[in-house]
Amino acid sequence: MQIVFQIIWTVIGAFLSVILTKLLIQNGKYIKQNQELIKQNRDMIKQNQELIEQNQKMIRQNQEMIKQNWEEIKQNQEMIKQNWEEIKRNGEMTKKLIELVDARTEMLMKELKR
Repeated sequence: MQIVFQIIWTVIGAFLSVILTKLLIQNGKYIKQNQELIKQNRDMIKQNQELIEQNQKMIRQNQEMIKQNWEEIKQNQEMIKQNWEEIKRNGEMTKKLIELVDARTEMLMKELKR
């Protein structure tokens, strides 16, 4: 009877050993897959960090360009203001010139009538 129990225990032990070996092999495969996924995630994180740095650089460049554009707009506004003042002065001078020409023309007309 003792031999029968030993055979049964041996068979159960061998069966459990085969099952545990298969489970360990599967575990190894899953561990390897997880390691690959972790590596892929690290690579993706690195790519994302590079993209973030590029975006931050572009944002800084855009901010600088906006500042430059703003300064140019302010300069243009000042130039427009100066040009408008010059146009007004030219208009006033043209008006005075027309008045002088009219006065001179009137004087010439009077002299021609005499």
